[in-house]
Formats: sequence, C-alpha cells, structure tokens
Amino acid sequence: MHHDTMSEYLGLFLDELDEQLQILDERLLELERDSAQPHTIGTIFRAAHTLKGSSAAMGLIRIKELTHQMENIFDLMRSDRLCVSQALMNVLFDCVDEIKAMKGDIQEGRGENERDIGELLGRLTPFSLGEGADGRPAVSDAKKEGGGAAGPGIAIDGFHSKAILHAWENGFRALRIRAHFMPDETFAYARALVVNNLMQELGEVIASYPTPEELAESDSRHAYVEFLLLTSEEERTIGQRLSQVSQMGEFNVTAVERAELAAEEEERKQSASEASAPGGSGASAEARSARGGQTVRVDVERLEKLLNLVGELLIDNTRLHEVRKRLNEQFGEQPDINELGDIAHQIDKVIGELQDGMMKTRMLPIEQLFNRFPRMMRDVAQQVGKEFDFVMEGKETELDRTLIEEIGDPIIHILRNCADHAIELPEERLLLGKPRQGKIVLKAAHQDNHIVITISDDGKGIDPAKIKAACVGKGVITQAEADKLSDHEAVQLIFRSGVSTARQVTDLSGRGVGMDIVRAHIERLNGLVDIDTKVGRGTTFTIKLPLTLAIIRSLLVGVGEHSFALPLVNVVEIVRLEPEQLQNLQGQEVCVIRGSVFPLVRLADKLGLGGARTESGTEGRPLIVMIGVAEKRVCLVVDRTIGNQEIVIKSLGSYVGQVPYLAGATLLGDGRVGLILDAAAFCREDHLAFRQEEQHAAHAASAELEEQYVSFRMEREQYAIRAGKVREIITVPQLFTIAASPGGVMGMIQLRGRTVPVIDLSRGLGLASRSLKDSSRIIVMELDGRELGIWTDEIGEILKIRKSEAESALEVLPSVQSDWIEGVYHARGQMIILLGIDKRPPRIDETLTLREALLSY
Repeated sequence: MHHDTMSEYLGLFLDELDEQLQILDERLLELERDSAQPHTIGTIFRAAHTLKGSSAAMGLIRIKELTHQMENIFDLMRSDRLCVSQALMNVLFDCVDEIKAMKGDIQEGRGENERDIGELLGRLTPFSLGEGADGRPAVSDAKKEGGGAAGPGIAIDGFHSKAILHAWENGFRALRIRAHFMPDETFAYARALVVNNLMQELGEVIASYPTPEELAESDSRHAYVEFLLLTSEEERTIGQRLSQVSQMGEFNVTAVERAELAAEEEERKQSASEASAPGGSGASAEARSARGGQTVRVDVERLEKLLNLVGELLIDNTRLHEVRKRLNEQFGEQPDINELGDIAHQIDKVIGELQDGMMKTRMLPIEQLFNRFPRMMRDVAQQVGKEFDFVMEGKETELDRTLIEEIGDPIIHILRNCADHAIELPEERLLLGKPRQGKIVLKAAHQDNHIVITISDDGKGIDPAKIKAACVGKGVITQAEADKLSDHEAVQLIFRSGVSTARQVTDLSGRGVGMDIVRAHIERLNGLVDIDTKVGRGTTFTIKLPLTLAIIRSLLVGVGEHSFALPLVNVVEIVRLEPEQLQNLQGQEVCVIRGSVFPLVRLADKLGLGGARTESGTEGRPLIVMIGVAEKRVCLVVDRTIGNQEIVIKSLGSYVGQVPYLAGATLLGDGRVGLILDAAAFCREDHLAFRQEEQHAAHAASAELEEQYVSFRMEREQYAIRAGKVREIITVPQLFTIAASPGGVMGMIQLRGRTVPVIDLSRGLGLASRSLKDSSRIIVMELDGRELGIWTDEIGEILKIRKSEAESALEVLPSVQSDWIEGVYHARGQMIILLGIDKRPPRIDETLTLREALLSY
C-alpha cells in the first residue's frame, strides 16, 4: 500500500482499534463474571477477528500475531474446548494491555516494533494446545462453525454479512468453495496459494479458512481450504476452473444461504439488546457501529476552530447591541435604528442556537471515560485482595470533550483509594456484619448548568479523630486548631498537602496522598469537590463541574477604569457594607456579614491598580462581591457591578504566561479586553484561611461575651437566633413540598446543588401557618453538619446582646411550654424572644425533634 494512503488510513485504523479494544475489555469482564454466555464469546471472537484482519491490512505484524493467537483461544472457547480460568483471563487482559501499549507507540510515531510479544505468545500457547479442561476431543461444533458444512470452516460474521448483502443487491453471487487436498499432501501451502490466486481472478475473496499463516506453519495438518467468494461467474464455471488445478482432491461449490446471514444477524441483535438492557453495560460499541452510517467523524481541531468563530460572533453581537444603544441615545427613535435593533435581536436568536448546536458537538457521553474504569477496578481488586461490586450509573450524561480528558485522573485517584483504603478485606467485613463483597458506585448526573459526579463506597469511612491526629503529628495544624475543628472541617483536612492515614504505603497508598492534587485539579476546572463520610458506614466524594470550559456565564465588575469577569459559578452574593461591618482581625481587614467573619480583599491593591479607589463615592460603604470555592469564602471590594455576560475564555498566550489571580482574558461588548479573575487563587491563599468558628470565638471574646443575634418577625412578634450557625439569608426560592413530611417541614429548596429542608416554626410558637410575602426570607443554618432553612416573615437587624442583658425564659415566661425559648431581650421598647435553636432543637410535632425529622430524610 502506498505510504500516503497508509497514513490516511492509520487514523481510521486507530479509531477502530480503540473501539475493538473497548469491546474486548468490556466483554472479557463479562466473560469472567459469567462464562456461560455464548453471545459474549461470539462478540469477543469477532472483535479479535476484526482486529487481526485490519492490523494485517495495515502491515502491523505484531498486533496481527497477538490477535490471531487470541482469536484461536476464543475459537476454542466458543466450541466448548477451553474453559474460562483466572490464569487464562489474566493472560488475555495482559494481551489487551500490550495491544494498547503498541497503539500508544504507533500514535507517538515509534511503531509497534518497540515491544517483544514473545513472552505473551508463550503464555497463550499452552491454552491453545491439546484438549480442553473437560477432556473433550478438539473438534468444533459443525453447526456453529461451518454454517452447515461438515467440519470447521468460515463462520459468517457481521462484516461478511454486510459484504454479501451488498453483493446480492448488485447482482453478484456469494459462494462458499471448499477444495480438499490429496491425502498426506506435503505441499498443502503451495496448492492452497494456487487455489487462492484462482479465486482472486474469479472475484473478491472476503474470507478464507485456514488463514495463509496457519497453512504455512510447518506442523499444520489441514485437509482442505475454504473461501467465501463474491463473484459474477456461474457456479459451473468456477467448478471447471477448479478442476484444472493439478493434484487437488474433491471440491464443492455451494451458494451462501440467506438463513446463514439471518442467524448471524439474529445473534448480533440479541447481543446488542442484551448489552443495552436495564442493568446491562449500555449500548455496546458494536451496536453503535451498526448505526455508523448516520454519524461523521470530524477532526477535533476543526470543531475547536468553529467554536472559536462562534465565540467571535458572540462578542461582535454584544458590540452590535452596544452600538444600537448608543445610536438610540444620540438620535432617539429612528426607523433605521429600530430596524438595526430588530436585526440585532434576530442575530441574537440565531447565535444562541448556533452556540447551543456547537456546544452539543463538543459534548460527549461520559461513557467514553467511565468505560475505562471496570477493567481498572478489576485489576485493583486483585492487587489488594478485596472483593467489591463496581457499579456505574448515568453513563449517558454528556459533558464537554475537554473536561472528559481532564477529570479522568482525579476520578481514577479517588476510585483507587476507595478500593485500597476504604473497602475492608472480606474477612474483616464479615466480622463487622457487612456483606463480604463491598460496593463502589460511580454516578454522573446533570444539575442545572453543572455535571455532578459522585463516588460512593460502603467501606470504613474517614475518622475525623484519626485525620486530626495525623495532621497534628505531621505539623500541618496545631493541637489547639484541631480542637476547634468540626468533624466536617476535620475530614476536609485530607485535601491538605501530605496528609495520609494509611498504615503502610503501597503503590495505591492512602487516601491522603495526592488528594491535594485532586482538589487543585478540580478547582482549576472551576469545579468543587466535597466529602460526606460516616465512620464504619462509608464515604461519598462529590465533584461538581461546569458543563463546558469554553464559554461561561460571568459577572462583570469594574475597578477604576478596568473591567474584570468573575465566573458566576463562584459568585455567592453581592453586598453593600455598612462602616461598622468593616473590622480588623489579627492585623487583617475583614468584614462581618450576618455574624460571620470573612477575609476582605481590595482588588485595586491586590492587582496593583494604584489609585483605582477614587471613583467610588460611597467609600465608607464599599461594594463587595463574595466569592466561594468549595467551603471557602472571600469578599472582593469592587467599585461597581456591570452585569452578567456570557464570555468566551481566551488564554493570555505564551508571551504573557501565567499571571497571579488571572485565569484568562475575554473581549467585552465594547471591544475592550476584560480579564477573567481566578476565584480559586484568591481562596487558596493561606493568610485568608480563616475558620469561622475561630473568628467567632475571637469576636465574642473581644466583646466581653457579647453574642450576635439575627432578629426576625413572625406575624407581629419579634424573635432572634444566634448568628453563629447562620450561614446565609436568602429570598424564598421555589419550594418543593414533600409527601408525608413531619408537620413542621414546609418543603425543600435547592441551594447551589444541595437540597435543604425548610422548617416553619409557627406550630411551636402557636401561630398560624405561614404564607409567602414579599418580605419573606429563609435563614439557612448549619446544625450537626446538615443545612436547615428557617422560614421568617421579615428579617430585622443584627443585634449584639450581652448575656447579662437577656432575661431567662423561666423567669419571664413561666407558662410557655416550648423548650427552645431561651430568654427575652428588650430593645427600644420592643420585646424580642431569643430562640435557642442551635442548642436545643425545637420539637416540630409531638414525637420528632427537629434533628430527628432531618435524619428521617
């Protein structure tokens, strides 16, 4: 084959190689679990057969040799002459790995000759010799192998079926030709070559049995050769030509029957339907390739270029709207300006659809990534002597192609740690009363504009006490700091560099090694990673990522004459601060919002924009944008907010390189360049790593046991709760009512991807049930590591109350039955009832406490 043609086909060959290797991996795993599935072995045989043919055509002799030997093994398996064993499966998996390695060598331009396959062929040989484990003679099932002819022969597979159907449509014949050798023929190979050349003259040979390589082997003992021939010649003509070949025995020419193809088609359909059945492994690659005619392979770079052009259009469209707005301001309503507006709106719609369409071309099912994992987990299980069931859900979930490439490593790391560190040994699990086999679940799902990937195990969980001890032992934190940490915060420590609780270091090692890199990797993709764990019960890692990396929604802010973009996913809220909310803590500027203390960063100073603070006429009341990455929060001081905009991320280029605090650049609607801020960089800084409980303690101590309370109104009465556990105050989003929920639970809300129950305190306070008002707000609190919303009719103010100023409830309100009214505070002639929700949870019906009700969800 000409060299140019070779390189042209190499890409196609490598794509096919990928698909067939994936089939081999998936189906070998199925075979290992259940060896009594003829369809599985049939599919594996066809994959090896296809690979053998295509690698031979590409001149890749080593891949051809290996797949040829594997094909022989699968042939023995499907004719029940060889049983599945652990040793055999290990060799077969090693063969697949070797082919993957050769594929890598070919892609890197080194060719396949770097590797020696002699050792693998040597390990395969014993399995392909002699009788099967059950002692049966090595004779194939004639019906299965020879399509009705006596003895083994050519098995018609999907590829042959397609070729034969195509030939019939074009008026050709499909013939099965068998030519027998003379008894004790010593020149069988030479005779077979003569017959083969004759067949090539008469039409197109699409299959032969045995292969020329098998015939050429010195110890080969074959009684005949068989060919599948597509030809326009009559059967009689072919018979005459064959009779002229000297020293050949009898021959027979039979037409391929439609029933042979139907049987093959039926088997293929059945294996495809089994693969896509509920609980199966999703539609198999083979079933997908049957629809191949409806898809087109496009070079990724072309798609990237098109998407960049859509990005340019998006920017120009914003500029068009700007120009129309300016013209409107200068000349008022004019027919031409109105028409320009109409055109701009029409282009808006078209670009929106074009952008959606282009984004969808970048989207791939996460199955492409997930399919690598079952094989990896099988190997890990063997390596560490664990038993677990590995389940994957949501493989059809789609996300950006670049993200699929990027998140593979973090997921692999967490999965390997689950297997090595979390799942207990089978005997240990039995002693703990757990099933011998553990369970690891990898799940993907869409949530708003994000993809959420969870990795759960039912292993030993992460013990906060052990993590604290390990961190103190390694000097990551002090004992005093460790004592102040909540369990949730302690577990988060495994994301710190160099933290591990593994007793001994293996090549998989403990959960802590590299988890800091996992987190950094995910945060670099604008994602979040969180852990939920119960000691002895198991752990769930949750990774949340934007659907795409190319175009993001962002908040534009102004600092001086500069414009910056913040990814909207990182923006928590925008607040105008009062002077008293600005304070200094440990020599650092902080702001106090609803009782919580946050680090304050003045963007103008941080980015070196000297003198940029002049514009803000409200210098005493700075405007801040609170940003968040994972559980960290930082407040950025800006001069103004400009609005939301979809931006196309452009890198700063190799000349500029990496700039601190910047993630890239974008073109804004007015044609200027806007810089995109890297939220993770602000949140990563050590001197900003305040812990809210610590700040709280410092704040309370400095104010002589003064505590902050958030006051709110229910009907005409005023109440207040301690601000320490208040995380945020929000307007009422959509409320989802839950059937059979406890009386005091109004429903659930979605809060940045989390589900939070909302409690109505009316019942405990003897008031009528609540209804939505414009002033209604929900106070989100954290109790026992869980979030909870408290419904209010209206939020009041932040009060600072000394313990001595509050009167005990027992003295003032002895008749009140409620066990969570703590006391009363008088302010400006008003009585405010202080609720101890964070200390004594309210009963929301006769039997359930608030926490019990939450735990029942």
